[in-house]
Amino acid sequence: MTHLTVEIVGKDRVKAVLRRVTEGMDPKLSSNLQAAAERVKEDAKVLCPVDTGSLRASIRRESLAKPAGSLWEIGVRAGGYITNPKTGKKVDYASYVEFGTSRMRPKPFLRPALLNNRALIEDAVRRALNEDVEEASRP
Repeated sequence: MTHLTVEIVGKDRVKAVLRRVTEGMDPKLSSNLQAAAERVKEDAKVLCPVDTGSLRASIRRESLAKPAGSLWEIGVRAGGYITNPKTGKKVDYASYVEFGTSRMRPKPFLRPALLNNRALIEDAVRRALNEDVEEASRP
């Protein structure tokens, strides 16, 4: 039987970094994720099917801070505040385009944009956390 022993050196510093992450989004992480979300937004606009252009115009990057619950979100959203000139109603059909309906095949644009930038997002998180760990490791 093989045993593996792991010892974390500087665990108090790592705990401090993790505590900061859970208390609120680190400015470096926020900046990195904002840039990644901007790239997802631009790719989604390129991939978005166009009739009137209203759905494409509604694609935006959003940042939501909910400090009471330590929840911070950075993302890309479609639909909502833009009015479709054909219907005179707000764009409320982004999910129907993305996932399809019983009468319409899906035309995904948000999920492919996210998947195309997955490595960029993972790298943004990795870089910010590595910088925090390095900073916390300095005497």
